Amino acid sequence: NSSHPVEVVQEVPSMPILPVHRPVRDAIGEPTPKIEQGNCMCWVVELTKGSPADTFGLEHTVEGPMLAVRGIVEASLLDRWNTLHPDAAVTPTDRIFRVNESMTIQEMQDELHRPAVQIHVARFPERFLVEMQDSQGFESLGVQLRSPSVHRKAELKIAFIKRGGLLDEWNKSAIGDGQLHFVVAPGMRIEVVNEVYGDAGKLQEELGSVGPLRLWIRRAEVVRTAFQRVKTRAWLIRKQRLSAEEGPQVPMENIEAATHAARAAGHEELQESTLYENSSHPVEVVQEVPSIPILPVHR
Repeated sequence: NSSHPVEVVQEVPSMPILPVHRPVRDAIGEPTPKIEQGNCMCWVVELTKGSPADTFGLEHTVEGPMLAVRGIVEASLLDRWNTLHPDAAVTPTDRIFRVNESMTIQEMQDELHRPAVQIHVARFPERFLVEMQDSQGFESLGVQLRSPSVHRKAELKIAFIKRGGLLDEWNKSAIGDGQLHFVVAPGMRIEVVNEVYGDAGKLQEELGSVGPLRLWIRRAEVVRTAFQRVKTRAWLIRKQRLSAEEGPQVPMENIEAATHAARAAGHEELQESTLYENSSHPVEVVQEVPSIPILPVHR
């Protein structure tokens, strides 16, 4: 009823601020000092054996120039450290870049046999930004994506990285600069493309645009770690079943129940790790989330 029509503008919710690092628990006493180096959170763990029965309890594998934490042995010195220092707890998929004064793989492993160690731990960022200036459309990225599951329609899963594409060139540059925490690898997730987020279809459409691209990448190491824990527990259950002297047999349904629980917690992404093969320095992808609760074997 007015000669001056009013334009209706719908308010669009602002893009959420994504955390770069996983949250840490509060300190019990004095917080452990931490520093940030190249987007990695770093701190020092000091362990000393008080008796021959003490062990550090660090399970690890080699990942490039670092040691990658794969597990913490219960009742070990490192397990006790985690209990006393929840703000600086070492968890699977954290990296170790120095032990005492040693920084090479062999020397760090040798130092872990000493009675006292200072372990320098680095936690890779859970999310990181990838910027490419001259994208010529989706094909120029050199990436294969996997369709999202029902649980994760808001992001895209990277299935494969092709040689010669923009992501391959980004990775070569990151590796050349010694910034392994910026390497994009299969299994990671694309959460944001430029200003688009929250819809996998729109994300893929934006990836096809020409010009600068800004991608927020989320790691997926936690899911595989959780799956490995379930596999380990399933193996223990199977071993217990095969032992006639351990008491009543454990039905195989418990193994299936544990697997279903893992799928419910980690969704469809439970799978073996892959290696990024487009570099002379392969980077194993393994990522981190809350651990899956241990299921009771018996009622």
